[in-house]
Amino acid sequence: MALQLKRTNVSTNAVFPSAYLRIDDFIGGLRDGTLVVKLNTYVDAASAAGGFNPALDPDMIQLTPTEVQSIRDALKSALYNILAARPAYAGAIAV
Repeated sequence: MALQLKRTNVSTNAVFPSAYLRIDDFIGGLRDGTLVVKLNTYVDAASAAGGFNPALDPDMIQLTPTEVQSIRDALKSALYNILAARPAYAGAIAV
């Protein structure tokens, strides 16, 4: 999944009419409501799929505490499902 948007490199004035913006990383804490998303811009879908040479410096986007709260439960649920599928947690029950 990615976002597609026209982007311009302000340093070189190169225009990417159909750039792909992909979340490549995030850092932060769910408990304290801090999350920073690293959004890289790629020239095209193939570059985005491979993660090769972003066309621009990444956008580092600080989510608001309200935005973090809105995704926290879904993210934690997905993580619990991943953990429960591991042999070390076989038989664990979500409560």
